[in-house]
Amino acid sequence: MEKLAGPRIKNRKKVIDILLTSGCLFFYDTDAKYRITRASIFVRTGRSANDIEACLLEEMTQILGLPNDSDLIRPSVFNNGD
Repeated sequence: MEKLAGPRIKNRKKVIDILLTSGCLFFYDTDAKYRITRASIFVRTGRSANDIEACLLEEMTQILGLPNDSDLIRPSVFNNGD
């Protein structure tokens, strides 16, 4: 079985800054046809279970192929304010 490495993180400080402000984020790699081939989710600890669950739901949904947030539709898993 091939061991897959996660997406390459080029700027760790930026990841930490994003985690401190938003609490979670994801990275994904694509192949030549822009199909998502692997992904990683980062979640800041020390948050409530509900916050972590909401964060994971949003990031997993985005990894499945809908990667953009939108503030135009509320309530929505794609809205960071909800």
